[in-house]
Amino acid sequence: MLSLLKRTALILLIVPLAACFGVELDFEFHEDETIEVTTFMSFNKDTFEMMGASADGGVCDGAETMESETEITCVSSGKLTLSEAIANGLTAGDENSGQGMKATVRRINDTVIAVSMPIEVADNPATGDGDAEMEAAFKESFAGQDFKIWVTGVKILASNGTITEDERSTLMSFPMVDLITAADTVPTSFEVVLQYR
Repeated sequence: MLSLLKRTALILLIVPLAACFGVELDFEFHEDETIEVTTFMSFNKDTFEMMGASADGGVCDGAETMESETEITCVSSGKLTLSEAIANGLTAGDENSGQGMKATVRRINDTVIAVSMPIEVADNPATGDGDAEMEAAFKESFAGQDFKIWVTGVKILASNGTITEDERSTLMSFPMVDLITAADTVPTSFEVVLQYR
């Protein structure tokens, strides 16, 4: 899914005023030691048309497609055990292309785990190679779109993200343009300590 994100960013350099997309990654830790991982990528319908695609045109790469009047959202999900995540890491995005995001998970005790997810920014900021006009258009096209990572469990004990009032979830969120342009405001990782049962 993240390969789709980077591929779309290149297309949007050609059509910089296209309405762009947002990404959300959800990690939910269950008491039975399973983890659900869900990825949402939302496009404005105009973007799909500019890409020469439609909701059923294969842009979602086999993911489930949800459609509203203004937006098309690609949804992919999977489930794994806590033991698998501790042994192999917790991956979201497109692992086969080498562009997935991989978190490390370690057990602190029988009920508490720590999750550390590095956040990678673009290798080469896609802002028009120093062209101020192109950079401004690019940033405008991503206005209002965010990159979000949610982690949910029985209780969030510590996090460098925002913990919800019920203390069950924590959110790391920043503008999509900051991720694509390698802005200094993007944190290097999302760190969470949570009670999962």
